[in-house]
Amino acid sequence: MGECVKKVKLRNGSEEDTRLVASVEFALGDLWNEGLRGKMAVYDLRKICEGLGQKVTPDTVRKLQDSTLVKEDGTVSPEIINIVVSSLEGEGFQTKLVSPLARPETPKSNKQITNEHG
Repeated sequence: MGECVKKVKLRNGSEEDTRLVASVEFALGDLWNEGLRGKMAVYDLRKICEGLGQKVTPDTVRKLQDSTLVKEDGTVSPEIINIVVSSLEGEGFQTKLVSPLARPETPKSNKQITNEHG
């Protein structure tokens, strides 16, 4: 019998395997917490994922491969791209690592606001 894969909705609208999301979040967090070099590796990964033709040093590629975020051939799987893009907010030095999960939509109230003061 096949195993049921639980998926979660990400900020970019995609749905990915919960276990993969957790694994990528963990790897990104580890890199992020390494300091400037780790943050730069995450930033470079984001540029790779966004298809911006970012040139990445061999050391950074190895670091990303060691974190299992980049394949041996230097490419990134579509699932990981979705998670990475959903996990980062802002640009340049303003980039922040955030939860990739989509926020649940709050149901709209049927209550109508009226102005009682005429």
